[in-house]
Parts: sequence; structure tokens; C-alpha cells
Amino acid sequence: MKKIIYTILLTLLLASVISISFADTPPDMKYTISSQSGPNGNISPANNITVSAGEDVEFIITPDAGYRVKDVLVDGVSVGRVDYYIFTNVESDRTISATFEKLPNRFQVDASAGPNGRISDEGVTYLYGGSQFTYHIVADSGYRIKAVEVDGVDVGAVKEYTFYNVNENHTIMALFEKKPVYYSVQAIQPDNGSITPKGVKSYEKGERVEYIISANPGYHIKSVIIDGRNIGVGTRAIFTNIDSSHVIEAVMEKNDNSYTITATNGQNGSITPSGLTQVAEGESMTYNIAPSSGYHIKDVIVDGVSVGPISRYTFINIVNDHTIEAVFEKDVVRHSIEAIKPEHGSISPSGIKEYVEGSSVIYRVEADEGYSIKNLIVDGVKKGPIEEYKFENITGPHTISAHFVKDITMFKVKAVAGDGGTITPEGTSEYAQGSSATYVIKPDKTYRVKELKVDGLPIGIVDKYVFESINAHREIEVTFEKKEDNNLEDGDYEVSAEFKDVSDISKSTVIKNAIKSSSVSVKQGKLNLTTKLKTFKIDGYDRNISRIKYYVDGLDSELKEPVTISYGDKVISFQLPIKSDKKGVYLKVYIDSIGFNLNTYMLVNLSNVKKVAPKKLPRKRLQKNSNEDTTPPESKGGTSEDEDLNENQGSFVDIEEDKSNETDKSKDNKDDSIISDKKADKENDKTEEEDKITTKEYETEKSDDSKVKKNYAVQLEGDETSGPTSVTAITIGLFSLLVVVGYFLFSAKR
Repeated sequence: MKKIIYTILLTLLLASVISISFADTPPDMKYTISSQSGPNGNISPANNITVSAGEDVEFIITPDAGYRVKDVLVDGVSVGRVDYYIFTNVESDRTISATFEKLPNRFQVDASAGPNGRISDEGVTYLYGGSQFTYHIVADSGYRIKAVEVDGVDVGAVKEYTFYNVNENHTIMALFEKKPVYYSVQAIQPDNGSITPKGVKSYEKGERVEYIISANPGYHIKSVIIDGRNIGVGTRAIFTNIDSSHVIEAVMEKNDNSYTITATNGQNGSITPSGLTQVAEGESMTYNIAPSSGYHIKDVIVDGVSVGPISRYTFINIVNDHTIEAVFEKDVVRHSIEAIKPEHGSISPSGIKEYVEGSSVIYRVEADEGYSIKNLIVDGVKKGPIEEYKFENITGPHTISAHFVKDITMFKVKAVAGDGGTITPEGTSEYAQGSSATYVIKPDKTYRVKELKVDGLPIGIVDKYVFESINAHREIEVTFEKKEDNNLEDGDYEVSAEFKDVSDISKSTVIKNAIKSSSVSVKQGKLNLTTKLKTFKIDGYDRNISRIKYYVDGLDSELKEPVTISYGDKVISFQLPIKSDKKGVYLKVYIDSIGFNLNTYMLVNLSNVKKVAPKKLPRKRLQKNSNEDTTPPESKGGTSEDEDLNENQGSFVDIEEDKSNETDKSKDNKDDSIISDKKADKENDKTEEEDKITTKEYETEKSDDSKVKKNYAVQLEGDETSGPTSVTAITIGLFSLLVVVGYFLFSAKR
């Protein structure tokens, strides 16, 4: 017998532990992630999705063709220009939104190269406006760069070229040529004379080469030998269009009776013959003097005596040694530089100026206000956006011009905040023409926004303002005021509401009589509005509400969840996104009806409200045994208090059809409603005293999380069934009892 009793007790203890473990099982938590994308792109998954606690979710952001991601906001905070974002270990409701912008203008550069070389990035390259790009040119082995042409203009045999501030299409072409062939000339120095230049020299194929042969004093040239062949007597050996290598020699012979004439020439000219020349006694000798290009003969000096700037001098009947010397000086040569007058800027010096050859000069370029230099062009070659250019060692005429482009226009926005809050950014900021700017208004803790003005005009009370497509100087000013402690207390209130300013006067009467009643429920300072409408027809058709906007102190915004619009019952119920800190606020609900383009305003007056007595709290009781009556009041023919409470909150209430005499009834019932309200107040006072203990116990247990978790057997009076934990415990207990009985019968039989 003791064994049976111990078995029963152990089984009941096990059932209690299992019941408690089931009661402690927490519910599965769900959260919502809301995604939103601007125009010209999308975000996937879109709209609202529900996820379990701790889950990871990835969002993909994709711009349309010709656009790119501008910014991605996660919970209102920018994460930059990204194309995906992953929410990890979700533990709360989250938001993600993406905006897009048009790609900047693109231009193309077509790069090509002739045979025997290459250019980097050959083909068409696309560049964004304002960018720069560099090309590199390389010749094949045995070849060299001949020329590089940019937009059809030769810029020289350069190895690289950079396009700056690209704002138009361009072309660049590289040309190559075979490297030149070189030949050598060897001058073998003779006895008693010389050949100049000396030694072995190399010359490019086709070049003109000249050698000078001269004898020492007392000697004369007997013969000149080139490539082993005697070509006679002379003082010069000239190779024109050289196309092979050569060897030059000379043979000198001692004079019998001779005299020496020494010819000396200064720089930048020549005297022929030059150097030492042997002349026989009694002979004559003529000398020719020639200046170099750009120079002229300044003087000729014979035996130390000036004979003037002559180009020819002859020694006659020579009977002794002589000297002759030529002096040269630079010609005064001038070259012109033309500064072509540009549009939207200037070049200084301007016009056509002349400069002495070999001199240098600096030209400066200046853009007009609102413009900048795009390119400085010298002799048809673009030099980039530079402000000055120096012509060094001028040896010929030049031209200089400039191309200017319009600057981006900037506009100023001046932001001013009064005492009691801030506006961000504050002060004066500059923005490019056509851009947008967002200003955030934040009052201090004990203040609120009193008024916001843009360009001197009031626009209402908002927490931020966006300037779209700025095209002028703007101003924004915000003032603040102390908050007033006049909140509505929690509870239910009767309010007055009516449709006003109907756009179609002929339908005004029908719309204005469509409101049956309106009420407001305040909980923790937040307002919940319920408006019941009568059925109304226009042009013979039922009309439904299509969308709602709210206006609070000038704030214009789409109404967000929670909102219930029941067309069948004609009930509008939604929570207002404002606090009840201003009793004099008028709430404007904007209604746009489908089918006939009718616009109207529903004006809800919160400045004159009447508080409604609260509903009785439902009593609670412990489920003592399975025989106790748990039938809900509804099944007994009565109406549950929960259903009455739901009706008061505005959730799916049946509305009567509009009747012709309803207006008269509403007038007759005004006095009755006042009397009934007084009676209701007295009855509620009694009810509140009776329910103080029950309410206190109910709130105490609700605030204690551990008690709520472990007391699912506690239910509200009128519930149809016991909690799921009670059923589980009873089932396990019965099963355990059957096991014990079976075991007892089996033991007894044995």
C-alpha cells in the first residue's frame, strides 16, 4: 500500500514540474522591418516584412539605368552610398530607405595609334564631366614617336598626354616612324696641317657635313684624299646628303718663298679662308666675310687697323705676313605675339605686340566673374586651365587665346533660431544652383516650436524643412515658446466634428450632415480619434473615403498606422501623432473621396471637450474547480463588457442608415444626454469603490512578470475556457492516475 501511495505522489510531483516548465516557455517574438525606396530605383524586399527575434535579413538596393544610389538611411541614420545592407540579430522594429540620383554627364575620348607603336587605353573611354585622364605612348623597337595629334592638332612627339576637366568629346592619335640611320666620318690628321673636325664623328643619314683642311705656316695643301681617292687641292670637303661612311686625309708640302695670312673670325659669322694660309711672294689673296643668320658684320680689322663692316677684302702683291679679323653683332629682329580676345575673360597684354628676338614675356589670363578658365591655347595647342604662360627666347611669331566656362552658381541660405531651441545647420550656408538642403528644428526640453518662417512667410510648426531646387537666396527663421502644462488627462472625451469648406457647393449639405458622432480616447498623452459616419450618397452612388492627411499647427503629413477605415460600417478610427498639450488645437483631417474629385476638411475641436465616465474594469477570479460555471456572458444572452469597451474604442461598429428625422432626434436627445451623464457619474462612483480591491490586485499581479508567467490558471470572469497550461496539467494528471490504477490492478491480480 505504501508503494502505491509513494508512486501516486511521485507522479503528481512530475506532472507539476512539467506544467511549470510549460508555463515558463516564452512566446516567439516577431518584429517588423519597413523598407522604402525613392524614385528611379528599388529596394528588395519591399514594404514591410515580419521577422523572428535574432534573425538576419539582407536588403538589396538597385538603381534604374542612368541612375545611382544617392544615400541609404537605416533607422533614420545614413550608412552612405551602398548597394546592400544586412540587419543582423534583429531585436526590435527597424526601417531602411534608399534615395537615387541621376548619373553625371559622360564624355568619350577615342584613342588610336598608327603602326609600329601603341597608346594606353586604346579605343573609346568614357569619362565623367570635370574628370581628367592620362594616355601613355610607346614606340616599338627600332621606331620612335613621330607626332601625337589631339583633336587633330599636333602636340609634338610626347610620351604622355593628359586631358584636364573633360567637358566635351576628344580624339588622340599617336604616329610613329623608323629610327634614323647614322654614318661615320673619320678625319686622319696630316703632318704640318690639320682637318677639322678631328677624329671619328657620326651623322644622321641625309645630313650635310663640312670639313676644313688647313696647312701650318710655311706649308701648303698638296692634295686632299677622300676614301683613298685624290680629289685635288682645296680647303673644304663637303658631304651633302650623307648616305655612307667616309675617310678624309690631306697631304701638306713646304713652301719655297711664302708668307702666312692669319684669318680670325668672331662668333656668329665666318671668314673664308679661315685660319693660316700660305701665300707665295707677289701673289694676291681674297677673303670673304659672312655673318650668321640674325647677325650682321660690325667691323673688319686688317693688320690691326679697322677697314669697316665690309664683306670682302683682298691682299695684293703679298711680300710679308698679314692678319685679318671679322667682328659680328646680333641683328635687331622683332617677332609679334597676338592675344586673341576671348569671351567671358581677358588676356594681358592684349592685342598684337612685338618683341625683340631672344627676349621673354609673360601673358596672364583672367576669367570674368561667374566663369573659370577651361583651356589656354598657345599656337593652337591646348595647355590646360592655367592662369599665365611665359614665352621664352622668342624666335618667331605666336598666338595665344583662352576658352572659359560658366561657374556653378551658388546661393546662400540664412538660418536663424530664437531662444529655446536650435536649427541645423545654423547661420549662412552656400548651396549650388538646383541643389536641395534640409534644415532640422529641435526645441529645448521645456520649449516647443512657436512659428517657422521661410522667406518671411509663416509655414506652420514642423521639425524639419527641405529647400528643393535652390535657385535664389533664401531665409529660414524659427521661434520657440515655453511649453504649457495643460495636457488632457487619460480617459474618454466627447468632441465636436464637422466637415467644412466642401469644394462642390451643391454637395455641401450632404457632406456636412454625414458625421454621426466623434470621440477621443487619451492614453499616456496620446490621442485616439473615432468618428462614426452616416451612409451618404452623391449622384446616386455610395461614396467611400480614399485617403486621410492630418494637419496639426500647419504640419502636413500622410496618416500612418495604426488606422482603421471600415467602409461597410463607415467608421474612421486612428491614433493621432500628437500629444494633448494644447487644449486649443484644431485637428484638420483631409478627406479625398473617390469618383467625383470632392475635397473637404473634417474639423475636430479639441478645445472644448467633455469627459465620459470610464467603463467598469472586468472582475477576475481564481478557477477553483472544474465544476465551476465558466460560460461567457454572451452565451447566456447578455452582452460582454469587453464588447462594449471595443465599441467605445471605435473598432468595427454597426452604423444605422441615415434617416430623414435623425437630425430632429439628435436635437431632442441633447437634454437627455446631460441627465444620463449625471446618472452615469453617480453609478460609476459606486462601482469604483466596489472595485478598488479587485483593481489593485489585478494591477499588482500584472506588474509582477514572474507571477504572470506562472499563473495562467487565473482568468477573467466570463472567459470561455481555462488557460492552455491548466488543460495540460489536468491531462497529465489524469494520464498519471490511469497509470497508477493500472499498476494497482495488475499487482492485485498477481
